[in-house]
Amino acid sequence: MNTKPAPDGNPWILAAPDQNEIPPLPALPPQHLPAIPAGISAPAASQLLPTRHRHHPARVWWVGAHGGAGESTFAALHAHDAPADHAWPITDDAVPPTVVVIARTHHDGLIAAQRAARHWASGALPSVNLLGVVLAADAPGRLPKPLRTLAAIVSGGYPRAWEVPWVPSWRFGATVPTDRMPSPLLTLQRDLHELTKT
Repeated sequence: MNTKPAPDGNPWILAAPDQNEIPPLPALPPQHLPAIPAGISAPAASQLLPTRHRHHPARVWWVGAHGGAGESTFAALHAHDAPADHAWPITDDAVPPTVVVIARTHHDGLIAAQRAARHWASGALPSVNLLGVVLAADAPGRLPKPLRTLAAIVSGGYPRAWEVPWVPSWRFGATVPTDRMPSPLLTLQRDLHELTKT
């Protein structure tokens, strides 16, 4: 945009726009990774979640991308789910284990979830059926814009993504009655029920 004063020198009147001036491009929205990326390399070995053999079945294995992600809390919402701690589950079953990665929405949690997505997308985990990622609020209130942007990018690296708000009662170890669950949590439960029906 031309901000030069008019030829008569009056600083409050702008000159007519230069017809040859190129207007600035609008800001582009952040690009999402494809749902199933191709040609993605795994993070450094020191940043990978390990694999661990599991000897009992589970409807869904909850894999925490980092410490304190909440995999035990979410696994407790369904009697046939199980926390996989911070490791990809490997089973002896013919059917690959069904996995949901969970991470908190603070910066380190989102980066950990991104690393887990890259590990899976690299093809190093063919024996894992990854349903998606749950991004659980790390604090009450709206997520700051930089973290919202990062969360959108990270979510794009997974087949599906769910965002769950802050649940105050979980801080004290209390369970949430079904009739008081936040709507996004009910949606997550319904989706997982549909995705794991046999």
